[in-house]
Amino acid sequence: MGEIFVRSNRFSNEDLARKIEGLGGAAYLAPVEEWVYYINLMGLRRTLIKKDWSGMITLLSKRFFQKRIEQKFERYFAGFLKSLHEPIPERF
Repeated sequence: MGEIFVRSNRFSNEDLARKIEGLGGAAYLAPVEEWVYYINLMGLRRTLIKKDWSGMITLLSKRFFQKRIEQKFERYFAGFLKSLHEPIPERF
């Protein structure tokens, strides 16, 4: 469902997820970490274009640690949360 604010604000998205579910469909709002991974990917693209190797190492390190922290928390909540695993955007 689009941009991060619209996704998370029921007024802005007119409670679209509930409307879809009310009609018998299944709706899934992407989690915030999907947006964080997207922002990191765009930063990585910029560093590749500029050939900023230091920036690239920083962003790849950040992505590595963010993913490790995410996996740690996923283990704590395994079986309790009804959400799909969000893939990391890999294309650049």
